[in-house]
Amino acid sequence: MTRLLAPDAFGIVALATFFFSVLQLRTKVDVARAFVQLPASGGTAVGTMVALDLAAALLTVLLTAIAALVVPLAGYPPEVGVAVTALGGIGVVEAAGSLPTVLLDKRLRFGRASLMTAIALPISYLPAFAAAWLGAGYWSLILQLAVQAGIYSAGLFWIGREAIAESWREGWALSRAMASRLVSFGVAWGVGGLAVLLTSQLDTFLVGTVVGLEELGFYDRAYRIALWPSILVTGIVSRTSYVAYARLQGEPERLARAATLTLWFISRASLPIGLALLAAAPSLVEVLYGPRWLPAAPFLRLLVAVSLLRPLIEDLVVLLGAVGRPRLAALTNWSGALALLLLGPPLTLAAGGVGTAAAVGLAYAVAALVAARLVRQVVRLPAGELVGAPAAALLAGGALAIVVSVVAAEAGLPLRLALEVIPPLAAFAAVLWLLERERLGERVRSAVRLARSGDA
Repeated sequence: MTRLLAPDAFGIVALATFFFSVLQLRTKVDVARAFVQLPASGGTAVGTMVALDLAAALLTVLLTAIAALVVPLAGYPPEVGVAVTALGGIGVVEAAGSLPTVLLDKRLRFGRASLMTAIALPISYLPAFAAAWLGAGYWSLILQLAVQAGIYSAGLFWIGREAIAESWREGWALSRAMASRLVSFGVAWGVGGLAVLLTSQLDTFLVGTVVGLEELGFYDRAYRIALWPSILVTGIVSRTSYVAYARLQGEPERLARAATLTLWFISRASLPIGLALLAAAPSLVEVLYGPRWLPAAPFLRLLVAVSLLRPLIEDLVVLLGAVGRPRLAALTNWSGALALLLLGPPLTLAAGGVGTAAAVGLAYAVAALVAARLVRQVVRLPAGELVGAPAAALLAGGALAIVVSVVAAEAGLPLRLALEVIPPLAAFAAVLWLLERERLGERVRSAVRLARSGDA
């Protein structure tokens, strides 16, 4: 897709995604998350959750329709407003998949949702590629999101039909008391979600508004690569860990063990990906997208903090929310958001997208420090055990990456990419093995058991 479309197509959709995320009510009143957190749930809880979630999706469509009229008046291209409304419609389709998702999560059947994602994502790109080839521009990106949402929701309804039927037989009903409970937790969680929005997308707004849509396209592609650890690791683990933490919230020792295992796995799995992105950013961008996208490489190197810190922050926030402390989770998220609000505008005005990327890295560093401090109020984690070995391995890999970059500078692209990635990762693995070889096997087996059972 990136090779077929111009940078400004990605800029239009990225900026539209920011505006849509601001208007998206489902994430501001996250009743689905509140439903999963309930110790037990019956027909009344299901019926109330479905009604609230669908109402939020439909109201969001109305807001996006209004935005389509207002956005051009603010000086943005009309295409941005149209894309915002299209994303609102896709949001309704996504809301339809919320019911089977939460019912399956409550039954610890996490693999079903992951399976549908694995099926829907590649299929959704087939019509999108065709549309891009035919010159549909940014509409091809909208089409990909719509097809993915449709396949995902339809597939989950089929997979979860028995769970849905079982909950229907319990008698769906609306309850003011249940609505109040779901909304109370959902709003508290959503306040933190608003901070996540600012931390993860305010940079999009700044680059698109101050610099322009073309540079936003380069920046967006770099940011998407920087999200690989979150997508590949935390995006899967957090579904299991949230339910596991919620089930163990009354058992401090088992909760600490589950959190330690999860964070151990996330750090050992995500940090090597971040190291590879840092070491080989220009080569990787050229291999993935082609030489015309090389302006994205400096952004990617500065955004490596997202790759290194975001997966850990996300799980700590999940932990705080799962044990019924959504306000602490929100405080963690808001610390990063406020840091970006303070640093982002002046650095963007001073240095464009490069300044924005630097501000994002500093914001994630602030959020990580706050998260580490606040989580102590819930559970005691062995910080030295979790941080020491991977930090040493990361330093070793990073030092070798600097040396290799000089040697590989004149090599051809395939060889240069291999030289920039393989030796630093080998150094990371070697140092990690030396420091953790006695318990590495046990940790891996325990992490696998936790992922399969949702328990510690």
